[in-house]
Amino acid sequence: MPPVASPPSAAWLHSHFLQWAGGTRFVYEVARRVHRRRPLDMIVERCAPAVRAMYDAEGMRVIEIADRSSTSMRYWAAFPLYLRRDARRLRGLAGDYSAFVSSMFPMNYLASISGVAHHLTYVMEPFAFFHDADMIAGFPPFRRLLLRLLASCYRRLDVRGVQDAGAIMTINDGTAAWVRSIYGRDSTTSLLGVDATVFAPRADAKSEALRRRYAGRKLVIHSTDFTPLKRTAAAIDAIASIREDVPAVKLLVTCSVENPAAIAALRQRVREHGLGDHVEFVGHLSHEDLPCYYALADVSLYTGIGRGASAASLFVLECMACGTPGVRTRFTEEEVEHGVSGFLFDPEDTAALRHLLTRILTDDGLRASFSHAARARILARYSWDAVAGRVLHGLDALEAAGSPNDRSVVHDAR
Repeated sequence: MPPVASPPSAAWLHSHFLQWAGGTRFVYEVARRVHRRRPLDMIVERCAPAVRAMYDAEGMRVIEIADRSSTSMRYWAAFPLYLRRDARRLRGLAGDYSAFVSSMFPMNYLASISGVAHHLTYVMEPFAFFHDADMIAGFPPFRRLLLRLLASCYRRLDVRGVQDAGAIMTINDGTAAWVRSIYGRDSTTSLLGVDATVFAPRADAKSEALRRRYAGRKLVIHSTDFTPLKRTAAAIDAIASIREDVPAVKLLVTCSVENPAAIAALRQRVREHGLGDHVEFVGHLSHEDLPCYYALADVSLYTGIGRGASAASLFVLECMACGTPGVRTRFTEEEVEHGVSGFLFDPEDTAALRHLLTRILTDDGLRASFSHAARARILARYSWDAVAGRVLHGLDALEAAGSPNDRSVVHDAR
């Protein structure tokens, strides 16, 4: 896409673009669509070359303001110093833009103390390392202690960054309730988005080759980032529980980040269950290959726990767009309609999961019905263009209100 002729009038502040994980993907998909209607710069601590190239291709500028990011323990060891440094650099840029979006701590707080105009903060979820007890509980004792120490020191800064924003937007109703309980403010919701032209049923040569490779297998696909919330071990255990009922079952595990140590531990679990022919780690797939695997699978399996955005799953939605129904935990009921486009289950009810997986994998008619309903739901409700439109509406409404410090809540544009 050629560069936009007019200079950017808005900027999006995000902590870093070092990992192609859920938050980075979300920001990229939304920001590039906002940019087509209102020129937008991206301001981050650090950016990986591959991600920068993606923004370059959209004619967008990525401005790095730091030589270290919040992914580094050295950053947190000297956090007050880095915070003052980054605030000075952001103040030097603030006058170039008439509106700002921030996402993820500490960028929301930097926006608060740097005098930026018309600040909309997008809370994908309350900062997990400060507020998500389920995530923190999944780490080893020393890491839990460290996170609790950081939270005791800096949680209040995250709260201030959200409370000072002119408007708040978040992903779904569950996250909105969580935002209200932690930050004491209401927010509007955007839902997630899916590119239903990319994620769609496939009939290309690569997909046909995969079909031949896995011919005769009942394929379950699962995506992980190896965090405790994803509970990938539970997905492997589920396959072990249905192996006798569905002998042709095979679990394909994709990952959004590389983690050799975590994969080694999961492989050991596979060996303990005797699942060598029933589980395959396909690793990190390119954006071009993902739809081929998602469309190939008979069902997607999401075993994750969490609230709000942690409960949402772009992986499940993208599989649904490919016509692949989902079996997922019932922490959110906004994605899969139970008994219509897939099944929901309680994460502690392993018997129910075994029954539901067996049923969907052995009933071809049911699976075909779910497949049609899954894609129809995505087309009706989940669009990146709609998400970008809601963010753009929020920025426009803030500026129309007049005062950069106006904290009135922007009405939902749905």
